[in-house]
Amino acid sequence: MAAGLNYARVRLMTAIEPIRFWVLASHYRQQADVCLRMAKEAFSPYDEEWLRLAARWTELQREAETKWRPN
Repeated sequence: MAAGLNYARVRLMTAIEPIRFWVLASHYRQQADVCLRMAKEAFSPYDEEWLRLAARWTELQREAETKWRPN
């Protein structure tokens, strides 16, 4: 019985994981958008830092998207 329960638990986690990655990707995209807005409003040299942050959030978004999108 315990083996069946473990199998069900693993199967449920597999089904949930894509949703978690979708949520993360959405959050990362929002963070990148905020950084881009801040870069437009910031004065040099801070605008480049905001752009770097936006680029990093975008990288994280793409990584998360590769884990929830079907191949």
